[in-house]
Amino acid sequence: MRAIERAGYLAHSQTPAYQRRLDRARETIAEGLRVCRRPFVGFSAGKDSGVLLDLVLEQWSDAEAQTLTGGETRILYRNIDEVLCWWRERYPRLRLTEVHIDRVFTEAWKDATWQEQYDTFIDEWERMLWTTAAWDGVFLGLRADESNKRRLSLRHRDGCGLAIHRYAADRNSVAANGYRICPLDRWSTEDVAAYTVLHDLPLLEPYQVGGFEERTHLRTGRTSLWMGQLAELRRRDPAGYNRLVARFPELKQWT
Repeated sequence: MRAIERAGYLAHSQTPAYQRRLDRARETIAEGLRVCRRPFVGFSAGKDSGVLLDLVLEQWSDAEAQTLTGGETRILYRNIDEVLCWWRERYPRLRLTEVHIDRVFTEAWKDATWQEQYDTFIDEWERMLWTTAAWDGVFLGLRADESNKRRLSLRHRDGCGLAIHRYAADRNSVAANGYRICPLDRWSTEDVAAYTVLHDLPLLEPYQVGGFEERTHLRTGRTSLWMGQLAELRRRDPAGYNRLVARFPELKQWT
């Protein structure tokens, strides 16, 4: 990161608008901890979830966080273990668990196409994470400015003015009747960058190379492919790209 960019983010962290969003995020976290008996933090190691986790740890020092990874995760992000180790060392009381679903390079799946393995992963985030314990809520680093779909999903329905949504009891999901808490709902990319720089949070490699506008996903999926995940990987790590497309030649169409 260039010194002038860093200075700009630090200056932004001193603005009243940033402080208002920071205060609101802390208020949302406090309310989420009040209404939930046992929540967890959905941690993707990305820029948004890093800020979210750090804010949650201010009020819940022994927070439980879950990271869902797959067989291709460490190809996509060579420094993910460094990021995970940083969090564990910085916050010894943090209970950070990696839920690893490795199908991509296993013998049982050696002949599966990318589409076949992808189809098995649909809804697996909820199924794997919510069934690891008796959770009743999840903190997520979702932001309304990421897309129109995300903006609609974060509309306030409960009248409290905070991005806390309770899933319907009859929802056909393991998360039924649980809470989704999104403290960063009104944050911008500049807000996230300012907090990250101010608190020296670790970053996955794509952010180090391409800046805070990059988007990361720990698995390959349709959305991440549409957003240029593999094209970015090919530029940043040709060896990793070659290994992944050797396993799934059909992915070459995305680059």
